[in-house]
Amino acid sequence: MATSLWERVDEHLSSFIHFGKILTTEQRRILARKLVAHLFDPSFSRLEEWKKMKIADSEPIWDSLIQDIFAKAEIPQLTAHNEDLAISVAQNLLNWLHKTARSLEIGHVHADELLEYQGWLEQPEGTAHKSWTELIAGLKARYPDFSQNWDFYKLRLQEEENQASSETLIDSHTLSILQQNILKDWEHLLFQKKYSFENEYLSDAFGQYYDRLKGKVDKLNFLGDILEPYYRHLGALWNKSLMEWNKVPWDKIESYIQTLRSDKTLKDLAAMLGRWQMVELEIEEEQREKILPQNSWKPNPYGKSEIIGIHYSDNISGTLPMEFAMLSHPDTELIFSHRFVEKKLLSFQFRAHDLASDTSRQEETIKEPKIAEQGPVILVIDTSGSMFGNPEQIAKAISFVVLSRALRQKRPCYLISFSDHIKTLELTQTGQELDRMVEFLTMSYHGGTDIQPALREALEMLKREAFQKADVLVISDFVIPWVEEKVRNEIIFQRKENNTQFHSLYITRSIDPGAVPLAIFDHHWLYDLDNPKIIRQTLETFESYV
Repeated sequence: MATSLWERVDEHLSSFIHFGKILTTEQRRILARKLVAHLFDPSFSRLEEWKKMKIADSEPIWDSLIQDIFAKAEIPQLTAHNEDLAISVAQNLLNWLHKTARSLEIGHVHADELLEYQGWLEQPEGTAHKSWTELIAGLKARYPDFSQNWDFYKLRLQEEENQASSETLIDSHTLSILQQNILKDWEHLLFQKKYSFENEYLSDAFGQYYDRLKGKVDKLNFLGDILEPYYRHLGALWNKSLMEWNKVPWDKIESYIQTLRSDKTLKDLAAMLGRWQMVELEIEEEQREKILPQNSWKPNPYGKSEIIGIHYSDNISGTLPMEFAMLSHPDTELIFSHRFVEKKLLSFQFRAHDLASDTSRQEETIKEPKIAEQGPVILVIDTSGSMFGNPEQIAKAISFVVLSRALRQKRPCYLISFSDHIKTLELTQTGQELDRMVEFLTMSYHGGTDIQPALREALEMLKREAFQKADVLVISDFVIPWVEEKVRNEIIFQRKENNTQFHSLYITRSIDPGAVPLAIFDHHWLYDLDNPKIIRQTLETFESYV
C-alpha cells in the first residue's frame, strides 16, 4: 500500500512535531502539514487557513514569522508537484524555526531581566520595603520615560514604611495591590521590550536564512530542467549545512549550461543526444485471424419484385380477381371461405433476391518491428592535450546533458575518460551521482592520446550483464592513431551479433574526413568549432535515429 503524503509528512517531520521549541504539539503538526501542502500545491492559499487558527492570540511573534513564510511565493514555484522536494524544503524550514527558537532563548538580551521578573513574581508576602524601594530605583534607571510612575510608587512605599515605623496598623491589602501594580507596569514594559527585540531578531534571522534559501532556488531555476533528475538528491542537501550544499560544484555545472546557452546549434545537438535512444529493431511475428467480407444474392420468398406463376395459397393480397367473384353471392361466399382456410385460393407466385453480406475467416502471419527498451549508456570522453580549451568544455557540457537525461530515464551509465591512460566511473543511482559525475568530468589529463584502452574498457563492459545492451558514444577530436585491428574487429562483431550501436561526436576546427575511424561507428555527429552551422546537415541526416 502506497504511503500517503500526510503519513510521509508525519514521519519525516516528526522531530519538529514532537520536540519543537514553539507552539503546541498539535499546532506544530498542523503547521508541518500546511507548509508541505503550500509547497506542493501553491494554487491554494494556506496563509488564510493558518490565520483562521488564531495562533496570534497566544504566540504573536511566531505567528507573524510563520505568516511571512507562507507569504513567500518564490520557493513553491520550485517545489510545486514535487513531493520529495516539498517535504525536504519544509523540513529545512521547520528545523530552522526550531534552531532559531533555541538560539533566541539562549542569546536573549533580556534573559536576565526576565529571570529577575520571574523571581519577583515568586517573592513571598512581607518582603522588606527596602527591597521594593531598590527595585523601583532599578526600574527607573531601566525605563526613565516612566519616571512619574516609579516616583509615585516610591512615594507610596515610603508612606507605608513610615506607618510601619510609627506602629500604625498597615493595610496589607493596599500594600499588596501596590506591589502587584509595580510588577504589572514592569511586566508591560519588559514584555514590550522583549517582543520588540524578538521581532527584530527573528526578522533579521529570517531575512538572512531566506536569502540563502532563495539563493538555492535561483540556482536551481537557472540550471533548469537539466538538474531535474537530481532534485531528490538536491532536496536532501536543503537539510544539511550550507557548507554541504556548497560541496556541489555549482561553478562547473553553470559553466556547462552557459556553454550550451551561448550556442543554439550546440544546444540543439546536446538536446538531441540527450534524447538519443539507441533503438534495437526486432521483427516480431504474430498469427492473426483475418476477416474477409463477402456479398451474395439470396432468394427472399416474401419479396414481390417478380411474378413467376400461379399457385394455391391463403395470401389475400396476391389472390386472383376471379376468386374474389365468389364473394358476390351468399351461396359461393362459403366456398371462398373454405378455400381460404384450406389455402387453396388461386394466387400469384412472386419471387425476389436480396443482397446479403457475409464474412469468411482465414489465418495470416503479421510481421511488425518492435523497438527494444532503452539500454545503458557507455560514454567515452577524450580529455587529452589536443582537446584542451573549448573542445574539452563542449565535450563535457554535452556529456553532462547526455548523462543527466540518461539517468532521468533510469539508464545505468558508465564513463570512460582517456588521454594516455583512462579513468572510469559507473553511475547507476541518480540521487547520489551529481557531485561524483561533475567531479569526474572536471578531471583533465592533457597528455597524449591513446583511445585503445578506452575502447577495450568499453568492450569489457559490454560483456557484463548490466551493460550487455548498452550503447557507446565516443566524444573526441579524433587526433588519434588508427584503431588496432583486434579492437576494430571486436567492435564490428558487437555491432553485428549483439546489435550494439557505436556513435561518434567529432569536435574539430579543421575537418579531416580521414581523421574519424568511420568503419567502427554506426552514426556520426560533427561539430565544427569555427562554423557550428555545419552541424545542421549532420543533424538532418541522423534525425531518423532520434
